[in-house]
Amino acid sequence: MPRNELTDAQLDLLNRIADGDDLSSPEGVAYRTSARALQRRHLVDVTRKGGVWRARITAAGRDYLEQGPPPKQPPPARAKRAVGTGSGPDVEQARRFIERLRAEGDTLRLPNPTADERAGYRRLLHLCKQEGLVPDGLELLHTGRDQGDLIIRLSQGRPVDVTDWNRIRLNIRRTITDPQALLAVVTERPQCLNVTESSMPRAIKFIGSLAKAAVAAGYSIGVNTKPQAPKIFFQAGHWQRELILEEEYDEVRHVTTEEDRRALRGRFWRPPPAYEKVACGRLKLQIGRARSDEKYTWTDLKGARLERRLGDIMTELREGLAEDERVRLEAEREWVQQQARWARQEAEERSQWRAAMISARGLALEDVRRSKFRQAYDQWTAADQIRTFCSALERAASHPNAEHLPQWIEWARAAADALDPATTPDQLDDIDREPQPDDLRPYLNGWSPLKPEKEYRTLSPRPRARVNWWHQHAVDAEGRQS
Repeated sequence: MPRNELTDAQLDLLNRIADGDDLSSPEGVAYRTSARALQRRHLVDVTRKGGVWRARITAAGRDYLEQGPPPKQPPPARAKRAVGTGSGPDVEQARRFIERLRAEGDTLRLPNPTADERAGYRRLLHLCKQEGLVPDGLELLHTGRDQGDLIIRLSQGRPVDVTDWNRIRLNIRRTITDPQALLAVVTERPQCLNVTESSMPRAIKFIGSLAKAAVAAGYSIGVNTKPQAPKIFFQAGHWQRELILEEEYDEVRHVTTEEDRRALRGRFWRPPPAYEKVACGRLKLQIGRARSDEKYTWTDLKGARLERRLGDIMTELREGLAEDERVRLEAEREWVQQQARWARQEAEERSQWRAAMISARGLALEDVRRSKFRQAYDQWTAADQIRTFCSALERAASHPNAEHLPQWIEWARAAADALDPATTPDQLDDIDREPQPDDLRPYLNGWSPLKPEKEYRTLSPRPRARVNWWHQHAVDAEGRQS
């Protein structure tokens, strides 16, 4: 509905006020909020002189009732910006950026860009929106305006996309990937490193060197500052892997002390351990792989500490990431192939089910017809026998003790007429009645009559034989006398 038109309820209220109802009565209290809405549109004037609430129609309100709503004014024309003008990136550059963004899977992550690079991307994003280069149905989002990684995404705006974007947006504000800032966080909160105090200076220095080497190789080392113990991670494109730097421990024979001897006298059943673990100063670096139970691992070696192996570490990471990507793509291909196999199997099962349903429907319909007709035939036979019996009773009506026979005969003939399909043909209804699921099951060879899948159930036995009031012979579910 256009904004300048009234709803039906508002129009009724305006007519009511025009007819003289000023809404001052108790019945008018419920309409006063709507009257205020009409007042804001200058169709009604509301006063409270002397504490009495009164509403009166205005001249504009009477014109509305007589002439209808005023014509809607078109919005003022916006001046169209000349394409490719201005001091920012040109339109062709913006168009290439959108193409690059689509090729990257609609998400682009730029590790810790400089202030000038951030400003350039902001101008580029503004130009994409201003020139209408954002594809229809998508919105252009970005986070990391002033610090951290800059993430740009084309989003469809679905609830799942909004949730994922909020997760990225909030996490990016708590993550630091700049090597200098990372080093400051690790120095201030060293509990993120699992090393002893004596090895802490070396571990912090190694993290700084590793971060610089990662940036030079096209990756980044970051830290999430939200947990009480910050979490360090390795970032490669869209993939983020856990990074652990810890000190190794050697197992040495425990030397019994005087304190151990005193404790042993009081608790002889708990002797001191034979071995104990002692920090040895060797550092071990672990970075998660695509599989959560696998990790890249490097340890200090004799004559080759981790600091001297940064180049080898980056090379192994690059090769391992390529292998992880190959495995991921292979898994995706296998998943697509598996889905195709499932789709073919489902289509084949659906085809078999439809063929079984067509065959079963014909057989079940014939079975239903036979059962229904047999039941009608038995009722017709029973009605004929009842009438024959009534005729015999009429011949005995002159018997001295037969004073009630006429009433019995009358009732029995009426019952025979109700039972006889020849006098009540509606008992033989639609001959093409759709068989019910239980009618179809005996002919479906295990298929469900409701959907294309097998049923693992035992067919219920036929109903127990019943005895009709007009005949003492047992009659089964199909109307056959036993």
